[in-house]
Amino acid sequence: MQFVRRWWPVPILLGLGAVAEQIFRAQYPDAVGHAAGHLDSATPLFLGVAATSVIFWATPRAWREPEVVIAALTWIAALGWVMIANLEIVTALGSRNWTDADVERLGESLPGFVEGHDHVGTALKAAVVTAILLAITLLIRHHIGAGAAVGSIALSLVFPPWITPGAGVVVLVVATCMARRKRLRQVGAAEAPEGVSPDPSTRAET
Repeated sequence: MQFVRRWWPVPILLGLGAVAEQIFRAQYPDAVGHAAGHLDSATPLFLGVAATSVIFWATPRAWREPEVVIAALTWIAALGWVMIANLEIVTALGSRNWTDADVERLGESLPGFVEGHDHVGTALKAAVVTAILLAITLLIRHHIGAGAAVGSIALSLVFPPWITPGAGVVVLVVATCMARRKRLRQVGAAEAPEGVSPDPSTRAET
């Protein structure tokens, strides 16, 4: 029960992000073929908001550090741009069940289709760069270690951005939660009377 009391916000926040994504998808029932792919690419914003919420929950001091807040908001804004750009393409295609081959032959004839792809490319780059910036600011403020920062940056660079732009933020979520667990264990050890082992429920979090 101690574990549940200490960590319940994590599944709640991630679950809310997943539910919001499904509600969003339901607004575009006619998106099929190539449009369905771009609808998938429009959704990282929801879990991105959930992920950054977990990071700030795990590191409450970060709320008082403007550079961390700005970096996180900038990444979220870039994900919002990714969503809007992909929706340009979804709207241009409408209910057309086009394959990639159809898109190559006919896509340029659709208003907003080419522009939408240009916007997606730029937005994805912005999302990757801002995710890296978030990792760097968390490192500078000593919320994560160098290993976690390097891992996050590397994952953001190598993971396909059209699937999840700035995927390295997942590493930041794990790293900040691990740092929180370490702090809780230190507090539990400090509060235990001399000669008495810390609360077993604290050890159970390992």
